[in-house]
Order: sequence, then structure tokens, then C-alpha cells
Amino acid sequence: MRKVTLFVTLLSFSFLLLADEMKANTNKCKYNDANACHEVALQYYLLDMNPRKALPFFKKACDLGEGLACYTAGYLSYATTDDRTLLFYLDKGCKAKDDKSCKKLEQLKNK
Repeated sequence: MRKVTLFVTLLSFSFLLLADEMKANTNKCKYNDANACHEVALQYYLLDMNPRKALPFFKKACDLGEGLACYTAGYLSYATTDDRTLLFYLDKGCKAKDDKSCKKLEQLKNK
């Protein structure tokens, strides 16, 4: 029983740390910290499983030069728009030196 109580306590503490980190990163993102914007987006996307909340942060991180955020923004946007949006973000990602974006962009252009 002590192990379960300890586990629950540690888990609760972890969520508090994540909430504090999320708050700090959201604030940094307001001041155009690309990495912080990307971290907020990842937390919304992976932990909260909320792509709708994550997308604006991926887009902002992309606009600030975070190439991998461009790749993800492209695919999340593609789910609700068209190929041009995907190509736009992949191109931005490639220009930001993200290999994944460049490879996918090349594949799509060669189809």
C-alpha cells in the first residue's frame, strides 16, 4: 500500500512540474522563443492529445525558425486543408534545415 501511495504522490508531483513548465514555456513563447513554443505544442499534442490547441504553437514555432515544428504544423493543417498548406509548411521546414521536411517535400514533388 505504501508503494501505491508513493507512486500516486510522485505522479501528482510530476503533473505539477509539467504544469509549471507549461506555464513558463507559454510565457517564453509570447516573447518569441521558438523552442518554448515547440515545447508547448508538443505538450498539447502528445500529453493532452489536443492537436487543435497544439497547432497554433507549432505554427508560431515554425514562423520562428523551428523546422520540425513546420513539419508537424504541415501535417496537422493538412488534416483540415489541402496539399498546398502541407507543401507550404514542408518548404518552410526545409528552409529551416529540417531534414525530415526536406525529404518529405522531395517525395511529394516527385509524385
